[in-house]
This record gives sequence, C-alpha cells and structure tokens, in this order.
Amino acid sequence: MVEKDLELVSTQLNAISGFDKFAFQHLLEDTAPVVVLKILARFNMSLTEAMGVIREGVSKNETGDIWKACHKLTGSAELLGFKEFGQRSRRLDLELKTMPQMDLHTKEINEYLEHAESLSRRISTSFPQISNYL
Repeated sequence: MVEKDLELVSTQLNAISGFDKFAFQHLLEDTAPVVVLKILARFNMSLTEAMGVIREGVSKNETGDIWKACHKLTGSAELLGFKEFGQRSRRLDLELKTMPQMDLHTKEINEYLEHAESLSRRISTSFPQISNYL
C-alpha cells in the first residue's frame, strides 16, 4: 500500500512546476517511504494552516504573523522538493522581516497565497490517501 501511494504521489508531484524530483528522491534515500508520505501529509496540513494565518495577518495588517508562517514553510517545502515555493517563502519571510510595512508587500503576499493554494490543491489531488498518513 505505501509503495503504491508513493508511486502515485511521486508521478503526480513530478508534474508540478518548480518541483525538484531529485530533492524528493534524496529524502526517500534518507528515510522510509511511509515517513516521507507522513511528512508530505503534515506539510500540506501546515500549508493550509499557514494560509489561514496569512489571510488573518493581511486583514489585521500584521506582517509579523505572515513572515512567521512563511518561515515555517520554507524548510519543509525545500526538503520535499518544492524548491520554487520554498525559495518564494524564504524571500517573502526576509522581506517582511526587513521591511515590515504591509503596503510594500500586498501584491507579493497575494501571489504567495495563490501559489500556496495551488500547491495544496495539487498535493491533495496527487495524494488521495493523504488522510491515512496524518
């Protein structure tokens, strides 16, 4: 079952723009397939939670919560092979820390949210058995 889920997920994730299949493969070499699937499932849950925090931060004009949410996602995204999203998270995290004025980042935050939503949908679609690994 785990191998079948992993095969399906791997094939689907490889089609995502900005996905680094080599990073994902390195993770698989370093840990058991079931652990990789659990990490992916928890990352998707963290991604969903972070989107809520970011939306709330935007509504409250509070960049501190937004940069913390971005920071939390950075390492996990890169570990799993979502390099483009991880780099975007890191960049937004640093920009919000150094220039915390919300109006300077509105466009980038909205684009980041769109990217996060798209990534979460793709993970969920690619991983129909995700709830089994939470």
